Amino acid sequence: NGQFSQARYFGADYNTNWKAAQARGTRVINLFKNTYGSQCVRVVATQSANYGTATSALDVAKANGGCDALAIAPYFGGDAKSIGELGAAVQSAIKDMNANLQIAKQYGVKLIGYEGGQHLLNLSSADIHYSTAMGEAYRLYLAGWLAMPKENVGPLCLYDLAEGQSNQQSWGLLRNWTDTSNPRWLAVQAALPAGLK
Repeated sequence: NGQFSQARYFGADYNTNWKAAQARGTRVINLFKNTYGSQCVRVVATQSANYGTATSALDVAKANGGCDALAIAPYFGGDAKSIGELGAAVQSAIKDMNANLQIAKQYGVKLIGYEGGQHLLNLSSADIHYSTAMGEAYRLYLAGWLAMPKENVGPLCLYDLAEGQSNQQSWGLLRNWTDTSNPRWLAVQAALPAGLK
């Protein structure tokens, strides 16, 4: 991700830098695999909406000893300007999930979500983040992830569990540890398998 200074560690050219970072990362994860064997899952992470990063990362991984999973961060809502745009934002995230799943399957690896959930940059009101509409958006979003074949898909980690409103976001599924009746939390709880509730 070019917004972080470490993205330029290997040089100024983004593509050269990206491939060098992926190659080094793959070599490192293979050191762990050689040490820990089947206990280690080798993961390469990419951008959910930029499918070219997935194919590039997997090509580099394949050339440097392989990997076991492609990890994405399929956030939804970054461009939404109103609560009414949440449905389209969720559908866009689900489209990205499925496109990345097809890429992962082509390379014979699993798809996992290293981060996910809402990312409403333009809507900062806590009333929106914990509304019935947001609960429905999470229900649809999680249904999209869970509809993908289990043999090809691993966990999706939602960001984050409990955090109050900041000046930029309402990241937390809970605003605090006692906020267990908000619609967003209830949608997540409804999607969990019985043993995890």
